[in-house]
Amino acid sequence: MFTALTPLVAGIELVTELLSVAVLLMALDKLATAIRWTYAAGKFTGRLWFIYGLPLFLLIADGISSIWSRIDWVEVATEVREIAVVTTTSAITIATLIRDWHAKWIGTVDWSLPTPPAPPAINPLLDIALSMEQFTCKEIRNQFGLKQKARKSKLIAIAMAG
Repeated sequence: MFTALTPLVAGIELVTELLSVAVLLMALDKLATAIRWTYAAGKFTGRLWFIYGLPLFLLIADGISSIWSRIDWVEVATEVREIAVVTTTSAITIATLIRDWHAKWIGTVDWSLPTPPAPPAINPLLDIALSMEQFTCKEIRNQFGLKQKARKSKLIAIAMAG
């Protein structure tokens, strides 16, 4: 039995080795395909760069160089200095005017404490209205000859007004 098992194990080992080799070859094939695609993409990008990108880049560099050579840098320095002088003197003048205006304005501010408001006025008829609270609505209507039915507070207000 041991002798029959050995050729079977050897056969299985052979099959697994062949499958491993096949898988490795497929992986190498996929890797080679990816490398070919990367190379083709690089070649296409390089072709685009050398046909369109580099000439445009060189044209822009020539334009910048041409403009740069036409600039009179002494005149630019003089103009920048004059602008700085005008800006500085304007800022100093404006700051002085604001300072003087603020000094004059501070002198006109009244720093005293405000007077408290007067207490609210109390209606002189309040005591009478409060004393009428003890009566019922019917008693208030009879005493003042009122015919209408209303809340006690409204009847008291009508009686006080009339």
